[in-house]
This record gives sequence, C-alpha cells and structure tokens, in this order.
Amino acid sequence: MGRLAQGIGTRMKEGTDTIFWIKRNHVPAGKKVTYANAICCSFPLKDDPYCVRLTVGGNKLDYNGDSSAPAPSFIDSKLIFNSTISTKGAKFITTDIKDYFLNNPMENFKYMKIPLWWFPQDVIDQYGIMSIVEPDGFVYVEIRKRNVRPQTSGPYCIQSSSYIHETSWLRTTTLQSRNLET
Repeated sequence: MGRLAQGIGTRMKEGTDTIFWIKRNHVPAGKKVTYANAICCSFPLKDDPYCVRLTVGGNKLDYNGDSSAPAPSFIDSKLIFNSTISTKGAKFITTDIKDYFLNNPMENFKYMKIPLWWFPQDVIDQYGIMSIVEPDGFVYVEIRKRNVRPQTSGPYCIQSSSYIHETSWLRTTTLQSRNLET
C-alpha cells in the first residue's frame, strides 16, 4: 500500500501518489465507494517470489462514456506490414503498451475502502491510519491515478493518442534504430 501512496519509510522512499487516505465524510456526495480485493501470487523463479496486488472492485464504479477500445483490423495490420516489407530500406518498430495506462491522472477520482486488518504496522504508523479508521473498521482512499488498465483506459488511450497526434509528436520524433543486416 505504501507504493500506491507516498512510500514507506526507508524501505520505499517514494510512492506513486495513486491513492490518498481520507475520512469517509470526504467522499463527495453521489460518489460510489467500491471494495478492495487482494490478489496473492507466487512466482518461484523470481528473486522475491511472493506478490500481493491490491485491485479495485471496478464492477461497482460507474463510467458514463464509451469504455471500448477500438483495435486495428487484420487488413490494417497487413497493409502496414506489406508496405514495410515491399519498401526498400524501410524500417519498422513496434512497442508493447501493456503499461501505457499506469499512473495517468484521472479526471474524476474514484473511492475505495480497505479493511484495517490488511494494513501493515509500518503503514499504520507512518500515515496515522488509526486517526481515520471508521467505526466499521474500514479506511477510505481516494484514487487519483489510473493503475493497470481500468475500465476507462480505452477512451483515455484514444484521447491521449489524439493529443499526441495533434501536437505533432509522432511526426517530429526521430527514432534511432539498429541496422539488422550487419
């Protein structure tokens, strides 16, 4: 939780500022509060084989826009590949955008509650969590940044792509590539 907030002491000096601890009465009227879900994983081949992820119960949150993310058709992809292959000296680059949506600011903050018993003692001490625990045993958080592909990431991607295109970033950026023939 410290990584999502503002860090944890000397163990993790900086966080991502994704969540901020609040009292329940700071949740704006009409906003829904969703639940937190802990996902525990084991990756035996990694240096730190145990992972716990905090996920947001997105099925309880509303989004009024179009949440679809249009993808290129097979024909679009084929035209790009064929154009690259048939053009002498052409170069092609592709990227993995799996983390494209991480830490992007949200226009409308979302709200979640986390049971107090999930908190490690160092987080409770550093953030003064005991002063904001509600009588029902939950701590409320305001989510200010997107993290790992929320329901609204499709429209955000489209808006971001439009912004990049409008500012001519794609046309003015020079990509350095390695000659594969040598």
